Amino acid sequence: MKYLIVRLILIFVFVIPYQSFAESDWDNIDKKLFIGLTSTYIIDCLQTKYIFDHSKEYQESNLIIRSGVKQHGKIFIPCYFATAIGGSFLIANELSPLLRKFTLSLLLFSSIYTINNNFMIGIGFAF
Repeated sequence: MKYLIVRLILIFVFVIPYQSFAESDWDNIDKKLFIGLTSTYIIDCLQTKYIFDHSKEYQESNLIIRSGVKQHGKIFIPCYFATAIGGSFLIANELSPLLRKFTLSLLLFSSIYTINNNFMIGIGFAF
């Protein structure tokens, strides 16, 4: 049942934003920034799962994820990142085109920085 809920959340998060592109003022740069951000969130999700699979070697520094996993188990990880993707879309969709580009670029840079730091200390991916 837990996995069904996660699948439904992931389908909702990935289908709604991409269908909304057709009806919005997002240009190709906005769309590519959001797709890049979504990709980095997915990579970060896989790295986060790796951290919890190798908890003797690594410790998650995000307190929200750490406490969520303690309360709900590893099922919390994809739910957290699905919420981050959906929330990023909802916020960006309400911004002006210029501010949207700035915000998505900032989030993308931050996410790439996090992924790179994880990679540099030896964190891999877990599926």
